[in-house]
Amino acid sequence: MLKLARNLTLSAILGLGALGAIPASASADSLAIKAGSGGIAIEVGHGRHWHGRPGWHGPRYRACTPRQAVTKASRMGVRHARVHHASHRSVTVSGRKHGHRVRVVFARVPGCPVIG
Repeated sequence: MLKLARNLTLSAILGLGALGAIPASASADSLAIKAGSGGIAIEVGHGRHWHGRPGWHGPRYRACTPRQAVTKASRMGVRHARVHHASHRSVTVSGRKHGHRVRVVFARVPGCPVIG
């Protein structure tokens, strides 16, 4: 019995020491240490199925936010873009493009499509 306890303690110490040797660049999303009759096993999971859903990359918003609308307008070439009006159906962004004042209206759906 004493020999078994000593072997388990030594295995645990070696296993924890091996965890410290894993480089930070090779870190994984999940790490599991399993001890059974076959010995101690370390399982490392990679970022494919994070939170149980394949291709999950973060929260998806169901509506176009004013910040997303301003970002999209800036990418479209509108300078000094700012929110002019926001309602539950649309977001209006105003700014300047080629020296003229412009207003771009975005729908409040995912992807912020331009509607006017």
